[in-house]
Amino acid sequence: MKASSGFLGENHAMIAFVLLLVGLLVTIGIGSSFGTIPIIAALFVPICISAGFSTLATAALIGTAGALGGCGFTSFRQYVRSHSRSECRWEA
Repeated sequence: MKASSGFLGENHAMIAFVLLLVGLLVTIGIGSSFGTIPIIAALFVPICISAGFSTLATAALIGTAGALGGCGFTSFRQYVRSHSRSECRWEA
């Protein structure tokens, strides 16, 4: 926490961007935006408090991260399905 605080400093826009990126990756990794809200909240609340975000800004970041991850997972799944090679069969 202290290392990231020293790296990002007081730049709230950069902190919010990094938090949204982390939320996107966590939600895509798990695959459910609703199931990851408690995980994202457990990660985001201490960081937002130490960075000086308001309660409303923290709630907005948590909700936005879950929504971005849900959209990202759906898009990723559709991309994989449309580019799968299931119709190609290898024959010996």
